[in-house]
Amino acid sequence: MKDDKARAKFIVNLNQADWLPLLPGIYGRSGVSGLPSALNTHHVMGIDLLDMEPGAAFPLHTHPGAHILYVLEGEGSVTIDGQTFVTRPGDCYFIPGLLPHAVGAIQHHRLLAIGFPHKELEDPYRMDVVDAHFLDQYPMLAKIYSGNNDEERKALLKQLQQQGDLQGRVTDGI
Repeated sequence: MKDDKARAKFIVNLNQADWLPLLPGIYGRSGVSGLPSALNTHHVMGIDLLDMEPGAAFPLHTHPGAHILYVLEGEGSVTIDGQTFVTRPGDCYFIPGLLPHAVGAIQHHRLLAIGFPHKELEDPYRMDVVDAHFLDQYPMLAKIYSGNNDEERKALLKQLQQQGDLQGRVTDGI
């Protein structure tokens, strides 16, 4: 048993982790994260697996830190600094911290997301949505992914994830 605990601290199999609903048509599996002690910081770095159904998209948003995304499967798009690019398997791209960007799926799209500082999938501060149209269209998600009410953001995200069918509930305008 001690070996299992030690392994879990350093190794997570992304093929076996539970899928968490994130946005309509988008699910994620949490990978490993930890403190990069050589950088003398309290921020962790980490990796997650993201799975996007065709047509699904992360709206224009920001993160406090930078991340690298690596395309495993399917064709997608990324909008960075106002320019949209098509992405394909094998492509990797860098998103500087606080730069507004969006990611979409043209086909079924699977990505590895490596971030520093890393935010857990369950963290409502993983991203701050800046797309006004999205915020108007999805008022429940607007409350989760924008604003400064920490407890409300966490409670709403947990509620949606426990309901399971994020796609239907979000598009119904919860």
